[in-house]
Amino acid sequence: MQLDSIGNVDEGDEVMNLGIIKSYLIRYIKLFMGIFIISVGVVMTIYANLGTGPLDVFHIGLSQITALSIGQSVQVTGVVIIGIGLILKIIPGIGTIINMYFVGFFIDLVIHTNLFFTPMTFLGKFILLIVGLTVISQGAYLYLSSCLGAGPIDGLLIGMIRKLDKSVSVIKTTIELIIAIIGFLLGGPLGIGTLISAFGFGSLLQITFNIWKFDIKNTRQETLQDIIRREHGGKSEKIRNRDT
Repeated sequence: MQLDSIGNVDEGDEVMNLGIIKSYLIRYIKLFMGIFIISVGVVMTIYANLGTGPLDVFHIGLSQITALSIGQSVQVTGVVIIGIGLILKIIPGIGTIINMYFVGFFIDLVIHTNLFFTPMTFLGKFILLIVGLTVISQGAYLYLSSCLGAGPIDGLLIGMIRKLDKSVSVIKTTIELIIAIIGFLLGGPLGIGTLISAFGFGSLLQITFNIWKFDIKNTRQETLQDIIRREHGGKSEKIRNRDT
């Protein structure tokens, strides 16, 4: 009977582990899909040539005064933002690290494929800009809903939303305006697209969250600290089961 009991427990654990693996696989697929979609949207706003989003004004400005590509500038900026977040006691997740590297990687990849071009007319540029911002908002929803950790800037955004108890649009607009000014001083492309992004993207993101019924304030992103605790707890439980 004891052997049967142990066998049943092992079989149950195996089923549970397969369920966990499947759940994480789906979450990682959403994470990478979201990151790639965001990267495509960013490149669209760059090619719209009406002024990029505030953070990309900084990225492009940084790339112009250094030997870094735009994607590499995204990666370096991500490291700095994660550092600032740690100072504010905002612990990154594995998704934060993945986002930091792969958004920059995908941006350079998409640029090098020459899939996009700058339209000749203002209307064409404006449409490309709006579509790009919409694509970015959808990508942001996908990777944030994976709950594997927000991207560097979004992790900082979420932390400040919780600390200051303000809306997404207010916090994001404030952060991006400050970043845009710094980026412009570095030589980044400030324009009407930057203003539209700074004042409108926060609201667009909120609308996207509402459409998908995604409550960012009450959604907990998994941090590296959570992973360490879970692994430690799992090992402790195995030791207790072995001893009994």
